[in-house]
Amino acid sequence: RRISLELAAAGEVVHDKRKPAIASMASGTDMSRVEYVRHHQLEDALSQALRASVTKKEPRPLAAMASHLLAQDYSRNNDSANQALTQDASKSTQLFLQIQALQNELLLALQDEYSGSDGSLVGVEPERERAFGWDEKQLRQFYARKQASLALSAGPPLGKGEDPHSQMWFLVSKRHLHKFEYMETKELNSEYWEGHPNRCDSLADFLCIRLTLEQLRKQVDSVRLSSYRWRDVATAGDYTPITVPANYSWFLEYIDNNAMIGWMDFMSNVCVGVHVSHTLAYMGMLYAEVMTCAEWLVEPLKIPDAMSRGWIYQESTFGFLDRETVVQLATYLQEEYRREHDQKSAENYVTIIWNLSLVLLRRGHENSFTRDPEDMGGWDKYYDSRNGFFTGGKAQEYWSKIHPTASSCVKRLVETAEMPGITVVHLIESVSVRSREGLIDWLMARLGKPATDVCADAESFISRYSVGMLRAYCGADFTAEGDRDIAITASALHILETHFACKYTSEELMARVWIEGAKICYSHDVHCTLECRVNPRYACRVKNGFVIGHLHVIPNDGALRSRMSCRSPLFDDADEFAGKSVSVVLKCAPENLEQVRSITLG
Repeated sequence: RRISLELAAAGEVVHDKRKPAIASMASGTDMSRVEYVRHHQLEDALSQALRASVTKKEPRPLAAMASHLLAQDYSRNNDSANQALTQDASKSTQLFLQIQALQNELLLALQDEYSGSDGSLVGVEPERERAFGWDEKQLRQFYARKQASLALSAGPPLGKGEDPHSQMWFLVSKRHLHKFEYMETKELNSEYWEGHPNRCDSLADFLCIRLTLEQLRKQVDSVRLSSYRWRDVATAGDYTPITVPANYSWFLEYIDNNAMIGWMDFMSNVCVGVHVSHTLAYMGMLYAEVMTCAEWLVEPLKIPDAMSRGWIYQESTFGFLDRETVVQLATYLQEEYRREHDQKSAENYVTIIWNLSLVLLRRGHENSFTRDPEDMGGWDKYYDSRNGFFTGGKAQEYWSKIHPTASSCVKRLVETAEMPGITVVHLIESVSVRSREGLIDWLMARLGKPATDVCADAESFISRYSVGMLRAYCGADFTAEGDRDIAITASALHILETHFACKYTSEELMARVWIEGAKICYSHDVHCTLECRVNPRYACRVKNGFVIGHLHVIPNDGALRSRMSCRSPLFDDADEFAGKSVSVVLKCAPENLEQVRSITLG
């Protein structure tokens, strides 16, 4: 009963139908604030209790779980259950969904206990509310808010065997709605946004529409996906707190101006009351098959920040980027290349070229250029003994046309890169020697084609994207470590199964990718260093070594140091490396030798 009193309506005083009202409020006490804080404390404690219950595989009935919660003293800072939950990263997402399902079941059961069919609280006598000074208007507002809170709670997680495409929600401007087929609509500017600081006026001009998979594919040429790095994020809301960024209006403006259907991450679930598991189930398919409109491609200086975010990996890699954006980019690159620069503007332009080469590298340019008929030249073409690689030979001519200091800027960027590649020189050469139309075609072949158009089979697909996938898996940032598997591998797994008839798990795919990455190091006679940004709270240390991106590595002498030479059973047992030795070097934080900072293959 205490849980229901606290959780049924945050920030309001709720009465138990079997007991007298809560003790009268002391004069001057801010009861709404007290109840609000207590509500979140109990929700946090409830989550921990549920985690412990699921992790220990001892599910309790709802009533017993409620009693257990009230009997225990849970601390907000005690995350031992959470750490236990994430020991096996491959199971963490599944367990999290189980936890959320149990939590939703408990909350809804407790809320329903106090709800009458007419929206009133069952068994509550009006005199008790009036004793607190509530008039009829306040009572009606309270009942309406409580009903809205129930309606706004996220739906159930995706069930076993349920169609993963049954809850695909998109966006459309109201003035273009008549042009499209859809199943149903919902207001985008709904109660979910009440009291949220990131609510903007333009939301009222858009609707959420639900599409079937057939409708999506029939209208795919008029659909665009958003790709951007969240900024100015806030968690707020009068009815139910939602976490949304402030920088989403650019995409609404884009789909309105171009009469498109749009898809935006958070607007596909929290804004329509759909559990996030539904979105995760089909998101890999979307980014493999539907064109993407990327904010970071319009503003290339934002590319490194965007690419550091784990969820943007599949958005930027396997699908195809908006043609109009690529055309504008090609035009800009050539106009800027041909104008006069001072040292500062030259540095800015070189940085843009470098950033775009990172996108091309992620999309497999360096892994495949030797087999590409559009290859501009091999390594020796861009080398001389005085300037070295990437700024020497023919490359010196291209950089010097920008400004005499441009090649110095390139050298500084090369020194900071994990694995500098020939991609950046191919890009500046294409900008320099090709016509505008030729540059558009060259960029479209690399940015405007999906993976299924540039790869003939599963082997070529894994080879092309292996190093980029390793970089992203090890080095991308995630708020929740449990998201790493699905965010990096979902689109790749969809493509491999749907187009190349190869079904893998995330772990199996990463094993293939590690082997292919090591093969590429051998073929180019180079070392590949991958930055590791796994959250220190979720250490990758295991009993006899480390597990990084599903790769098990073991220190050669068993001792932990800030720099360790290691071996991996995966490489030892692989036929591809028979008679060879794959070197694996780990660098760890000096203050914590169990925290890996980088891994180098060679």
